[in-house]
Amino acid sequence: MKKIFAIVGLLMLAGVAPAGTEPAERMLLVSLQTVDDSGVTGYVQLTSLPGGGTRMRVSARGLQPGRRIGAFYYANADCAGDVDLLDVFVADASGRGEASAAVEEEIDAIGSVAVRFGPEFGTLLACARLH
Repeated sequence: MKKIFAIVGLLMLAGVAPAGTEPAERMLLVSLQTVDDSGVTGYVQLTSLPGGGTRMRVSARGLQPGRRIGAFYYANADCAGDVDLLDVFVADASGRGEASAAVEEEIDAIGSVAVRFGPEFGTLLACARLH
């Protein structure tokens, strides 16, 4: 019996879960940092999904009311380079807005998340660096 507990313990230390168990949910909360005095701040919440992938939620404030905003994510940590569109939203009357979507990439594959004008990859307003 002690051998079974020892083996299960070693497997858990190695990151291998026993059959029939789900890996623990992982969540990150990262601040959006203003770029070029845009005044845009907020946060990005990333949560691992049980079947793989990540749910991302972007919450931004300091936006121009009524303006279309794009939330983008990148493999690198500087909000530049190859990019994927997460979602598009319109800032409300108080200059706040949110975007949320599930993506196939795992949390560790996402290096940064950006808020930009428009869905057309416009001016960078804020960046959250994950790595």
